[in-house]
Amino acid sequence: MTGRLFSDKATYSCEIGYQLIGRDHRICHATGSWSGVEPFCKQSVFCKSPRVIENAGNNAFADQQTFDIGSEVEYRCKDGFTMRGFARAKCLAMDISASWFGPDITCEPRTCGTPGVIPNGWHQGDCSDFGCRVFYKCSDGYELTGKSERLCHSDGYWVPKDLPSCVPVDCGPPESSYNGNAVFTSTSYNSVVSYECKYGYILSGEPTRRCGADGKWSGTTPICQGKCKNENLKAGSEKNNCTPLAI
Repeated sequence: MTGRLFSDKATYSCEIGYQLIGRDHRICHATGSWSGVEPFCKQSVFCKSPRVIENAGNNAFADQQTFDIGSEVEYRCKDGFTMRGFARAKCLAMDISASWFGPDITCEPRTCGTPGVIPNGWHQGDCSDFGCRVFYKCSDGYELTGKSERLCHSDGYWVPKDLPSCVPVDCGPPESSYNGNAVFTSTSYNSVVSYECKYGYILSGEPTRRCGADGKWSGTTPICQGKCKNENLKAGSEKNNCTPLAI
């Protein structure tokens, strides 16, 4: 014993041939009492630390290595696991030795069920137990809205609760040519826009563009050019020298 004042520590030991039952130390608390229960010395018939069960713990002190005959401990599964079987263990004497009887349990991971299917998409990850993660992706021409990842939580539910969704890619209204028009009926994936020029102008460039999976129109916007007064000039080479065709 190192003292009897607050925070002092008392250490216990036994004579040869006897085994300490309980914790080998106690601490003086601010309340004026010693922590825990006073251990005692007993001839060497006792149980050692109870067995370790995967994904489970018990209510014994982690630093206690010996247990008296009749001692009991109770097991509990960790968060995210479900217990099956008998959860108690008891130290029993057998002739000149002692042994733990029990527990007889398994801790099985909780299941969240299937993670859910989304139209025009799929998920990576083929699992449904606690700790499982799945990642959602969309087919070409669709983009994901919502969280792409879902996690099977310890309470047996997928988080987040709501599934993401795949919505069609939209390229937005295409740019019209100067002195021309963009003709289209849709701006979603794979839609086509056609370009036409006002009377007296000639289209230069690709006459159509397509909405891609990246949400952008293919190519560049064509231009509408007027014919040049000077036939030696190429159309569009000097904008100020070109005028629409005369009617």
